[in-house]
Amino acid sequence: MKKAFPYFLLFFVFATSGPLAPLVRAEQKFDVEKAIAAGDHKSLAEYYRGQAAAYRQQAQKHKKMEVTYVEAQEYWGTTYLPKHCAELVKKSNEMAELYEKLAQAEEKLSMKK
Repeated sequence: MKKAFPYFLLFFVFATSGPLAPLVRAEQKFDVEKAIAAGDHKSLAEYYRGQAAAYRQQAQKHKKMEVTYVEAQEYWGTTYLPKHCAELVKKSNEMAELYEKLAQAEEKLSMKK
């Protein structure tokens, strides 16, 4: 049973997560370039808020994975995986913060019209 656990854990982790940026971009139906060209600041603010939310969601997912890897370290015999997840949490939160700042800037621009 102990030998099967790491493989199940690995399958679970990879089945429930994916690469950070492609997942966030995959749901993009909004044409950012057109909105920028048209000066559609309100729509851009909404889009950037959505991106921030997606990155926060990714951060939460990677935080759960970090906890799972920490709990299973005796099976993996390495500290790399929890550190990797912690770095992804940090980067995801940084991206969310940057997108939130973009949204705020676009909202200010929309009020000038």
